[in-house]
Amino acid sequence: MKRLFVLLIALTLLLSAVTGVAYADGRKYILIENDSTYLYSDEACSDKKAICILPKTYYVQCDGEDYKKENSYKVVFLGKQGYIKESDVSTPVSDSLVANDYANMVEQLKSHTPQSGAIMLYDEDFDEKHTVTADSVFTYLGHKKKGKYTYYYVLTNNEFGYFDATDLPDFNLSSIPTYTKPTPAPSATAGASASASASANKPAESTNGVVKILLIIGICIPAAIIVYLLFKPAKAPDARYTGDEPKRNDRNDEDDYR
Repeated sequence: MKRLFVLLIALTLLLSAVTGVAYADGRKYILIENDSTYLYSDEACSDKKAICILPKTYYVQCDGEDYKKENSYKVVFLGKQGYIKESDVSTPVSDSLVANDYANMVEQLKSHTPQSGAIMLYDEDFDEKHTVTADSVFTYLGHKKKGKYTYYYVLTNNEFGYFDATDLPDFNLSSIPTYTKPTPAPSATAGASASASASANKPAESTNGVVKILLIIGICIPAAIIVYLLFKPAKAPDARYTGDEPKRNDRNDEDDYR
């Protein structure tokens, strides 16, 4: 029973190593291709649960392995979980270039509040939460209209909420930079800077692959040793004389009379 228990642990380690790497390689991304793709807080993507319109040209991550729902995708965008309609976007794809550049993509959406004064942060019911002090960094996730007013949905001080667009005169939708996915290799007309950027990306991809291989080896070798020790054949009992049993007389009986 003890051997069986240890064997199950070893098999679990092997399985977790394989599936963990497979999951890391299988993460998918969805490109926001139009100006009307909403992020919703419920799987049904009902209008009352609309959080914001996501910024065009940016990518959202599919959330987990069961991200495909009936008519929607479960996604994460800059830490905010939600759903987008399947009909609003193209098919999710694996993209190592986006994965490696995701942090840079997020940085493009960061800004600051006005230099003086403080502005109100509203919750998802547009009730006042509290004021945010000047120069607080926020990350823009999208916008939403409520009546004749426009609100920006943001992440600031580790919480999500809305800013009234009129409170951010130095930040507007036209000021959001278009995200461009990095190219896998420089084009024929690319300059030296593009070549350097492409070369810098290659070690990162190579390093990720080496780390994954070492992780698998580091888990598989101990598991294999455990399995070997469990089923290693036992040595045959030592047949040497121990002194606890009568010593056999191999001499001729006639020698007793010599």
